[in-house]
Amino acid sequence: MLLFNTTNEDTKYTANLGYYAYSHERYAEGFFYAANTLVENMHDKDEMIYPLFFLYRHMTELFLKQSIQLCQVTHGREVLTERELRNTHSLKTLWEGLEQIGAEYIRMQKTVDLVKSIVLEIDDYDQRSTRFRYADTEHESTTINIQLFGDLMNEVRHFFWMITEDCSHLLGEQGRIDELRKIGNDMRIFVNDFNIPVLDPTIKA
Repeated sequence: MLLFNTTNEDTKYTANLGYYAYSHERYAEGFFYAANTLVENMHDKDEMIYPLFFLYRHMTELFLKQSIQLCQVTHGREVLTERELRNTHSLKTLWEGLEQIGAEYIRMQKTVDLVKSIVLEIDDYDQRSTRFRYADTEHESTTINIQLFGDLMNEVRHFFWMITEDCSHLLGEQGRIDELRKIGNDMRIFVNDFNIPVLDPTIKA
């Protein structure tokens, strides 16, 4: 095989495709850092805006899904089933689900109005997560400030990280660690605070 090799010794340029396969959160982080790299190394803005927008949009979708999963585990009830979470790409639908299940965590965040506005604006422009993946003659002519876009998406990421941290700490305090492991939460953010035994080799204390 030319691409996939389990015995590659060139560790500097070797990535493990299964290392974070369990976590929406780590996928979202990957899309976030890839997008930021594009912002910092923008060669042709009118070409690179398409992958950039997709990366930030998909980051947002994954963080929404992770937050909903965590809030559902915390409250012990579902607003969206696992299948619905897997199959929907509507940021509006996901945001509404998060508002239903995680209202108290959302209200704690100072940037909630800003983040909601960004999420819904992105969804309004690309409702199915396809608009920036394929050539489309229906694209309306508009402009976007790439630096501002990157700054705002940093705010979006921070918002969801705070929800993740609040839910994870609550579940950790309640001793509900197995439930966190089932949804693949990145437990490193609170594992030291609660002296939780690390069972997953991918989790660094």
